[in-house]
Amino acid sequence: MKTRPPTSTTMAFPPASAGPNAVRAYISDVLITKHDTTSDFAQEAASHSQLGRPNDLHHASAKYFRGVFGDDIGL
Repeated sequence: MKTRPPTSTTMAFPPASAGPNAVRAYISDVLITKHDTTSDFAQEAASHSQLGRPNDLHHASAKYFRGVFGDDIGL
């Protein structure tokens, strides 16, 4: 994955037609901008996501996020 700083355009929730890469990019951007993580950490954490579509992300539970990302960033 390329390292890139998040922007207001990348923070938009991915459109319904977006694929897994867009979902991972969104998760990475949220971790960087909302949780002040490094880009490397955010990309590594986002790479563990198995969510395929934005709808899956929208309906994922807090339990899912804790399981994938751990208690520190899963909430």
